[in-house]
Amino acid sequence: MGMRIALGMVLALLAPLPASAQEQSIVDFEGRPGVPLKMLHVEPPQAPRAAVLLLTGGGGGIRLGSASSTPLAERYARGNFLLRIRAALALRDLRVGALDVPPAMAERGMPATFRRSAEHAQDVAAAVARLRGPEKLPVWLVGTSMGTVSVAAAAVALGRDIDGIVLTSSITTPIKNGPNWLPEPGGIRDFPIDRIEVPAFVLAHADDRCWASPPGNAASLAQRFKASPRVAARTLNGGKPPESDECDPLSGHGFWGAEAAAADAIADFVLARR
Repeated sequence: MGMRIALGMVLALLAPLPASAQEQSIVDFEGRPGVPLKMLHVEPPQAPRAAVLLLTGGGGGIRLGSASSTPLAERYARGNFLLRIRAALALRDLRVGALDVPPAMAERGMPATFRRSAEHAQDVAAAVARLRGPEKLPVWLVGTSMGTVSVAAAAVALGRDIDGIVLTSSITTPIKNGPNWLPEPGGIRDFPIDRIEVPAFVLAHADDRCWASPPGNAASLAQRFKASPRVAARTLNGGKPPESDECDPLSGHGFWGAEAAAADAIADFVLARR
C-alpha cells in the first residue's frame, strides 16, 4: 500500500496540473542593457509568499524562443529536475521563474566561465527584480548541477540583493571538459562562499552517482557558509531506477522519482517551515 501511494504521488507531480494551478507564461525582459532575455514564469494559484529563480544545469538553455506544439504547462516533463518541479513549487506558495540563456548562447549554452561572470550576475539581478514584483517578495536563487555555479557566483556578486540560495546536486569537483572548465579543485566549495550573508540550503540525493556532485560533499559544502544566518544540508533517499546517464536528469542526480520530496524540502526551507 505504501509503495502504491508513493508512486501515485510521483505520477500526480509529473502529470499536467489544471490551468488554474499553473498560470504559466513566458516573460520577455531586458537583462544587461541591450540584452533581451526570456523567463518561464509560473504564478501560484494563491498569493505568493516568496519567489524562486531556477537556474538549470548543463548549458542552462531551456529554448523558450523555440517553436513547440507542446503546451507550455506540459513541457520538460522528462527534462531538467528544476523544470519538472516548477508547478509543484508554485503549489507550495512560491512564484517561480526559470531563466533562459542569452540569445547569443541559445545554441551552445553557457560555459562555466560565463556563469561566474559579472555579466551573468547582472542578468540574474534583472530576473530577480522581475520576480520580486509589486509585492516586494523575497527572492531566492535555486540551482541544480551546473546551475549551482550560477547560484554561488551570483550570490557572492549580489550580496543581500537576493534573500537566500538553494543548491541541489552541487558541483563540488572540478569540471575539465573544454568550455565548462572549472579550475577550483573543490568546485564551488572553493568559491568565496564564506562571504555570502543570506540563508543557504544544500540538497543532495543519496543515489547521485555523477562524478561532479558526490552527495557525500553536501555537508562540507554547507559548512563553508560561515557568514550565512541559516544553513542546512539534507540528503534525500528513494525514487525511481535511473533512465539516463549518471549526470543526466533521469537519475539520482536529477532526483528522479523523488521530485515531491525535493519540492517539499526546498519550499520548507525557503518559507522557514523547518
